[in-house]
Amino acid sequence: AGQGYAGGTASGIAAGGGGAGANTTNGTGGDGLQSSITGTAIYYAGGGGGGGSNNNGTQYAGGQGGGGTGRGTGSSGTVGTNGLGGGGGGGGQNGSGGLYSGGAGGSGVAIIRYQYK
Repeated sequence: AGQGYAGGTASGIAAGGGGAGANTTNGTGGDGLQSSITGTAIYYAGGGGGGGSNNNGTQYAGGQGGGGTGRGTGSSGTVGTNGLGGGGGGGGQNGSGGLYSGGAGGSGVAIIRYQYK
């Protein structure tokens, strides 16, 4: 259950884990898979919000299941949530051409189910 790899530095308009980056509007991350195996309904492996090139400071949410936040201004995306396997958010591009990295994906989770007789 190691840490996910860091996102790469953007080159032009970069796509995030769950919602792809766009010229002026970022996308939110996709929801992960919901499971009740632990006794509670929990989402796992949500996508990270997309990074974009707008400078309005808007952040784009990661999907349910630990997805990191994507940035719409000159800053790096946030990391995915550890233990849920969420994707990192996309880095934003600022108007002066600075490019920022996406966040690292969160560490995964292993759930083992046994049948009792």
